[in-house]
Amino acid sequence: MSTKILAIDPGIKRVGWAIVEADQDAIWHRASGIVPAEELSPGILLGLVKDHSPDIAAVERPAGRVFGGITNITNTAFMAGQVYGWLDALLPVRAYFATDWRLWLTGSPSAKDAAIAAALSAVVKCLPKKSNPDSRDAMGLGAFGVRQYLPAKGAA
Repeated sequence: MSTKILAIDPGIKRVGWAIVEADQDAIWHRASGIVPAEELSPGILLGLVKDHSPDIAAVERPAGRVFGGITNITNTAFMAGQVYGWLDALLPVRAYFATDWRLWLTGSPSAKDAAIAAALSAVVKCLPKKSNPDSRDAMGLGAFGVRQYLPAKGAA
């Protein structure tokens, strides 16, 4: 039996999303994309849930990141909190730090996009030929999240 996860990587400018499916033997990419952050709404998330029927959702928890001396943690945390709340009304949701899924996927908690893309191609089947960093981050989060969920589901 497989499990499908909706993974959301909230960002200040873009929100990456991915649908990842897995069983005990393999992980598959099913769909992914980005939404401009200002356009993200409960309706868009509901549409993803209706279109793809995930069993669970994963939302990336922001860690304190500083860009040019300005901390963006407040805006990103607000976006992640909104997404978590909207999804929590629809299905079980778990939150993970980027450092956790990057360490699991690449062996480095601070892996950059090229390392993430290479590791995804080794771990996830049916990847699209082209994707962007935001949707790739959501794919990595989804692969990690579904692997965290499957053992717990089987133990219940």
